[in-house]
Amino acid sequence: MYEHEFSFGRKKGYFDKYGLVILQCTSEAETIKKLNLIFAISLIKGFPVLSVRNTEIIHSKIYEDREVLGQPLGGLKWHISHTKRFTPTNFQGQRKKGISLEKMYEIIQDFEKALDNQNLSNSLLSLIESYTHLHNKEYSQSYLYSWLIVEQYIKNRFEEIINQKNMSTERKGKFKDPDRWSSDIKIEFLNLYGSISDEEYEKLSKCNKKRNKFVHNGLQINKELAESLYDLSFKILETELIKKEEKIN
Repeated sequence: MYEHEFSFGRKKGYFDKYGLVILQCTSEAETIKKLNLIFAISLIKGFPVLSVRNTEIIHSKIYEDREVLGQPLGGLKWHISHTKRFTPTNFQGQRKKGISLEKMYEIIQDFEKALDNQNLSNSLLSLIESYTHLHNKEYSQSYLYSWLIVEQYIKNRFEEIINQKNMSTERKGKFKDPDRWSSDIKIEFLNLYGSISDEEYEKLSKCNKKRNKFVHNGLQINKELAESLYDLSFKILETELIKKEEKIN
């Protein structure tokens, strides 16, 4: 068996070992978001995939009274001219890289976890966009998406500390003022509090300074800068997914 059916919420999904993913969704926007979430997790698992665009979505209809799995996928009616299921080759005729069902199970499990965490979902979507822009040599765009992940990471670590303290809502609100608590100040606070190491402090401070120069002074983002920040954002999300897996296991 090289195909598998799964469910998320009350909806169905299917995948095969060649990366064909079918999702039951109510809108194109929902489909793109969920597919890119799966692809972002696949990226972290070691598969170099790019984000999907609306022009790459293929609409199909699921017949509840028919088997979906098989050769071809008989329970689906493709709204395109093709009548056979997709072959394991891409449009250039090169063979696609196979994904084991075991690895696909891991990806889908992480996908289901991410659906329950809005911040994680948004960061994963930023990661796949960052990688896609990096792949296309669009370094400034890649840098911005990577920074969104790093910035969210800084915010999460900062809020973890604040939420541990027994204080009023009004007092907690003071720590949400962006004019007082910029990313730079938060990084300093996290290091002094012992929440991040000196090494991580240096990395985050350097990235924050580069980001400010890019936004405020027009610093040109080259391949090296884009790759460096992407690598950091990738590591942040990879670590977060590992922690979630360890909690469940």
